[in-house]
Amino acid sequence: MDNKPEKISFSKNWNHKLDCEYFTTFRLFNPEKYFEGRSVEIHENGVLKKTAVIQSVRVLYLSQINGWMTAIDAGCGVEYFEKIIKTMYKNKVSDFTTQKFHFLLLRTLQ
Repeated sequence: MDNKPEKISFSKNWNHKLDCEYFTTFRLFNPEKYFEGRSVEIHENGVLKKTAVIQSVRVLYLSQINGWMTAIDAGCGVEYFEKIIKTMYKNKVSDFTTQKFHFLLLRTLQ
């Protein structure tokens, strides 16, 4: 696995998290793309916002998310968060009960 920057795109700055030094994101499981120590370019609406490094990676199923995680990540409750994820990935996931996800903690690079 190389350490070339990976692009992570956001259509919205959920919970104003992209303005913070540390922030999270919930993405489809992809261990070749998301791993600790990887540099990533953070884009918001197609514009490079900043560079960050993946600090921590957790593998989860959608059913394992809780209110603490959804509040920090998107500023919403579990039910709404699940709706967002199912809408985002409706063309990529056939079964949300068996699909693995990555919950990433990122740190902005200065």
